[in-house]
Amino acid sequence: MFFSLQTGWSPYIRWEISPDTQATFELQYRHSRDPLFFGIPTLGDRPADLPRERYLGEEPFSERKFDDVLFSFDWSHAFNDHWTLRHRFYAEWFEGSEKVVGPLFLDSDGRTLNRLFITDVFPGESYATSLDLTGKFDTWGLRHTLLSGVDYLTRPSEIDPFIFRSFPSIDIFNPTHGGEIGLDPSADLFFSQHFEEYWYGFYLQDQVQLPYHFHLLAGFRYDNATSRFRADFVPTADFQTPSEKSEAEDESVNPRFGLLWQPVPELSLYGNYVENFGQSNLSSLGGGTQLQPETAQQWEVGLKTELFDGRLTGTLAWFNLTKQNIATPDPFNPLFSRLTGEARNQGLELDVAGEILPGWQVIGVYSYIDSEITEDAEDEFGNPIGNQGNRFFNIPRHGGSLWTTYEIQQGLFKGLKLGAGVVGRSEREGDNENSFQLPGYAIGNVLVGYERKVGPSKVTVQLNVENLTDETYFAGSEGGRTSTHFGAPRTFLGSVRVEF
Repeated sequence: MFFSLQTGWSPYIRWEISPDTQATFELQYRHSRDPLFFGIPTLGDRPADLPRERYLGEEPFSERKFDDVLFSFDWSHAFNDHWTLRHRFYAEWFEGSEKVVGPLFLDSDGRTLNRLFITDVFPGESYATSLDLTGKFDTWGLRHTLLSGVDYLTRPSEIDPFIFRSFPSIDIFNPTHGGEIGLDPSADLFFSQHFEEYWYGFYLQDQVQLPYHFHLLAGFRYDNATSRFRADFVPTADFQTPSEKSEAEDESVNPRFGLLWQPVPELSLYGNYVENFGQSNLSSLGGGTQLQPETAQQWEVGLKTELFDGRLTGTLAWFNLTKQNIATPDPFNPLFSRLTGEARNQGLELDVAGEILPGWQVIGVYSYIDSEITEDAEDEFGNPIGNQGNRFFNIPRHGGSLWTTYEIQQGLFKGLKLGAGVVGRSEREGDNENSFQLPGYAIGNVLVGYERKVGPSKVTVQLNVENLTDETYFAGSEGGRTSTHFGAPRTFLGSVRVEF
């Protein structure tokens, strides 16, 4: 029997220093203890026909512990009605550990799963700060909203120790548990990893109100990111590399543009273009192999409408998102990552939200995504591995949700809220080779909540039930044939919130 345990607290203070100056302090602590599962392997073009309860790890070796402390400070000052300065600071300290028996590969007999034992400890910390200035002014009859700022992030972390050790295989159809960790130290892969990330940037953006109900947004962001990696290995008979290092510095200037036209108050037509930049990635093991930074470009055009005094809103958009240098699981070694050169997702999104009657809300979302790998990953010899033209894994062609809630507005049960909804996804590819598929699914969710004033405070109690009918479905894959994950069974989530 496995349980997830999460505890914590999160005090929050907002200080109105003056009508023009405010400050917010937040301190958060979280402790979690969760089981680790790697899912089930694949046979043919579908996940293996196994019950959801089937566990292919080992119960004494399936646990992740995590302690996290987060502090944030956010203050702003308005010099006047036109200019505002804002500063944010964020710090996080965490320490985690995990031990798990995970899959390596399935033998050709279609039932013997080879496994290994992994354990590690991963302490780390993160610090970030940003300072921005927002100003409103007019030039030549045009109204401007200018945003400029700088930000900085540093994130040192490590994994020490990181141990891979042999573990007995298991029959996926007739599992016998109780295997022992291999005791031959010469077969261990023992090492520590140290990561350092430094990132700074500055940005400038101007939103201009033009004649004839047009609005123009133009801006750019400069990023400079440095990452350092060091792996210190304990040599064995089969692995003699004592240590490896890697360092990369990447920089990029990324523009963004947007144009909106509002011919009537109830309708807006818009289009935008934005580029993005991600810091260099490191392979999962790979001896410190540095992967090129991920980049992205997105086009979007659409319309937004607001009817019946805002009680009905809707958005219809077409998008085209292209990403380069995407770190994906290595099909030749599940402990490594490699780059998929480029993938493109384009499609339509429709969002509708409205208030049918006072207290009765309805929200509907639908998306259609045409996904394609446009530049392939390469094997260890630099040759494409045959994925170009395939769909990217875990992306459904169709997806959506429909949700409705009703809150009683008056009388004895005022503040009581009831809700129900359904979430659905169509068939998805399980890996970039498109060698197997995850079936589509639809699950139902419900909620009941109650909100009441207690003296000067407001107390909200809510219970959510997810996957109400306890459907068995597949939530996703890790991109390989050994780890496909069932969706969560019927789940109860409760919350209590007190606002002073």
